[in-house]
Amino acid sequence: MTNPAPLEPVDRRSAAAESARSHAWFVRTLGLGALLLFLYAYAPSARIPFRIEQWDYYHFFATYPFDSTRLRDWLLMAFWTPFGDFRFLPLAYLWNFAAFSILGPGNFGLWTLALGLNVLNSLLLARWVSALRGYKGLDHGLVAAALFLLLPARHEVVIWTFFSYKLAHTALVLGALVLIEAYVADRRRGPLAGAVALLFLSWMFYEASLPVALVIPVRLALSGQAFSCREKRWVLTSLLVPCLAYGALRLAAHLHVPAAFGLDNHIPWLAVSAWTFVESLWKWVLEGAVLGNSGLPIIPLYTAFQLGFRTVAEGAAAFFVPLTWGGLLSQLRWRPFPLKEVAYLACVAAAASILLLVGRTLTSGSELLARVSMYQHVPTLFLAATLGFVVDRSLEARRFAAPALLLLVALLAVGSRQAVGSYMRAQAPLFEALARVERVVRERPDAKIYAGDVQLPFAPTWGISNAEHSYHAFRLLYGDRIVREKPGRQ
Repeated sequence: MTNPAPLEPVDRRSAAAESARSHAWFVRTLGLGALLLFLYAYAPSARIPFRIEQWDYYHFFATYPFDSTRLRDWLLMAFWTPFGDFRFLPLAYLWNFAAFSILGPGNFGLWTLALGLNVLNSLLLARWVSALRGYKGLDHGLVAAALFLLLPARHEVVIWTFFSYKLAHTALVLGALVLIEAYVADRRRGPLAGAVALLFLSWMFYEASLPVALVIPVRLALSGQAFSCREKRWVLTSLLVPCLAYGALRLAAHLHVPAAFGLDNHIPWLAVSAWTFVESLWKWVLEGAVLGNSGLPIIPLYTAFQLGFRTVAEGAAAFFVPLTWGGLLSQLRWRPFPLKEVAYLACVAAAASILLLVGRTLTSGSELLARVSMYQHVPTLFLAATLGFVVDRSLEARRFAAPALLLLVALLAVGSRQAVGSYMRAQAPLFEALARVERVVRERPDAKIYAGDVQLPFAPTWGISNAEHSYHAFRLLYGDRIVREKPGRQ
């Protein structure tokens, strides 16, 4: 009887390398596909002229005799609003002024900028999620990036080009979070200083990110590493200096800017209870971030300015979306649960959201955050990060996670396309008004057009008459052909 041939040794390193190559191939293909689907979903919005509220800003930018050598002019552009109120968002307003000055009133350039910023933010999100999993590069965060691009509840912030400053703000915050991970990994001071500098710049865009500085000590505590007293003092000093600088700049602006530029209006606060904040948060998270992004067919369509989301969902199709979500969630590897990482993600989400929750609830009650798509941007970001983190660690371990993920991404792309289509239908009266003026301009080359005869369909929300508002809009597009007074009036 002959002895059996010895078993060949298993090369575990080769198997691991092959698995890593397979994973990289899949997620890179997914990322590229998500990018193409993102462009497919938002392509119809390329022909939007503007959201109405922008025209008075742009009319001011176009008509003010700006002198780049005068500090007063720069300060004016950093704080002026048609509301006549003071807000300390100097880089946000300067961003919009610069975008208009470079790209002009045409929508396509601003639309391209907004889409480009969304892609940039998706890549930064991918890098951050990969770093949280302890990897270099983007591969282990590309699932999060794909979800971020295609989750539909935030569609309005993508196509409302005036709010590209919110996307620039997001890029700064994500860049800071990436640098924090670099500091945790190698303990060099450069990345920490860079993270704090990016956070400081983000505060000048939008004060909602102020509490994000507080997550730096939380991240160090959750890292499991020991930090010396000297390192702790360095971290605290790095946080304290920019906070004091920001406070000093904000106080100086508050004392001098309103009187200098006539920005004395104040948005009144509502009388709210603690329950109002709980209700606002519940609706924001459940109706907006969760249900609005899921594609579940139970979200009603709201008004033109408050669009919810609903997928093609009648009859049997109503069960397809929840079954797809259920199939994906059932394939995730829940044990061992990454408690520290998910807790950190929740902490950052809370820090990035708390001021927005408080401010919008005080000024608008408990309904606005859930119903206006623009305010789903922040919760969607962290929903995508958390789902992407959990899904990516399951792709290699669970056999059917990848097909369920691919099907879900396709459904989300359809949902985003439908959300954009709903927005476009709501804006149809605006397109028709602009088309009427375009016909007159084309057919009567020498005629003057009275703006009040072809008013824009949406009245402004502040103290500018509709006729004047229309004049601002049409004047930007057609110049001297548009007049305030009826031709021939004495």
